[in-house]
Amino acid sequence: MSSAAIPKTTKAWTVEGQDGFESLKLNNEAPIPDLFDNEVLVKFHAASLNYRDLIIPKGMKIQQRQLI
Repeated sequence: MSSAAIPKTTKAWTVEGQDGFESLKLNNEAPIPDLFDNEVLVKFHAASLNYRDLIIPKGMKIQQRQLI
């Protein structure tokens, strides 16, 4: 069985500023850091954003709930 070559880059969304969704930037060639002996590289086929991911680029603060 042959193993696939480990890629050197990946796609990655970053937040650059606090201008709302305009601050989200797609980097099509983000470098993948070198792996240590006890690490693995996982390939994702899909991902999504949740509420927290959407309010951070808008500069909004995340409210902490107090648990009783």
